[in-house]
Amino acid sequence: MPKISIVIPVYNAEKFLVETLNSVKNQTFNDFECVIVNDGSTDKSLEIINSYVEQDKRFRVFTTPNSGCANIPVQFGIKHSLSDLIMIIGHDDKIEKSCLQLQFEKLVSTNSDIVVLTFIGCATEFNGELYRLPLDSFDKQQILSGKQACSLTIGCWLISCNGMLFKKDLYKDIPIEQYMNSDELSSRYLLYNAERVSFSEARYIYRNHNSSISRKFSPRLFERLLVDLQLEDFVIQNFGKESIESKRIRNTRLFNYINLQSDCLKYKNELKKDERLKIKESLSNNFNTLNKKHLAKELPIHLKPFLLSYHIFKFLSIIYVWFKEIRGKNYIYK
Repeated sequence: MPKISIVIPVYNAEKFLVETLNSVKNQTFNDFECVIVNDGSTDKSLEIINSYVEQDKRFRVFTTPNSGCANIPVQFGIKHSLSDLIMIIGHDDKIEKSCLQLQFEKLVSTNSDIVVLTFIGCATEFNGELYRLPLDSFDKQQILSGKQACSLTIGCWLISCNGMLFKKDLYKDIPIEQYMNSDELSSRYLLYNAERVSFSEARYIYRNHNSSISRKFSPRLFERLLVDLQLEDFVIQNFGKESIESKRIRNTRLFNYINLQSDCLKYKNELKKDERLKIKESLSNNFNTLNKKHLAKELPIHLKPFLLSYHIFKFLSIIYVWFKEIRGKNYIYK
């Protein structure tokens, strides 16, 4: 049985897949398997995957109908993995040669349930670092509880869940949703379930695509409203309604909501009539799920009018986002 199972969900990734799979194949740590789940690709992804499967017995492939959500093929891959240790890699990202070695050594030496690595966000062609998590000032010698580590992801990402090495058992009771960004919920569950979380010097290289938001726009973007609501429920249940984590997630939900409301107007012509009606209904219903009592205490005075009514919220969202954009402050969903 291999010591580590790497799970890679793949959908139409022919442009970058070779680079990703080569970064796995060339690891200094050899005792691994790579479970690739072809999520109904329609390009040459499966052809590329099969070439690795034929040449290297550590690579295995499964093909499933397209799920529209990376969480589903990830779950499938974990279910069919042979190891008790799992690492998930994006189909267009890569890991440095010593990544598995450093992750495995840290997990064994610290008796950890999860090892978090250094996440490097780069431009599309990996030709320039844009940011990294955690920052260089972060103490990587510390060992945190799962709850402490999870707290570092609420409201803003101070550590990244990408490329974590974790014990498979932690994944058992995680709810798996089919929303577009539901991995943001499952990754928090995964961290919270751990007893010991440590940090390594391993590096995961993430590809920030240069495609514009208009090309990325999709009706499924608004599924974030549902995931954010579930994440707030998770935080309240595990940290308490009065906690700093709950305050952060209320704030995050509000600003994600403001920008989704603005996007609905900005890209409405790209939506079919039934999609537009469904999204408008979802946006309207979401207003009633906001914790206005706490937000009214926590927001600065210039943002409090957003809470008065949905019609006011809708109008102010458009003005707020427009004003931010002319100042060159485009919002990144958190």
